[in-house]
Amino acid sequence: MWGKTACKITAAINPKREGIIKLIKTATTP
Repeated sequence: MWGKTACKITAAINPKREGIIKLIKTATTP
């Protein structure tokens, strides 16, 4: 739920970490 918002915010701030956020999001998503 928070993953989408965090991903967008993080991607906007640090596009380089977008890949890392995706991995974390995928890992935390059941």
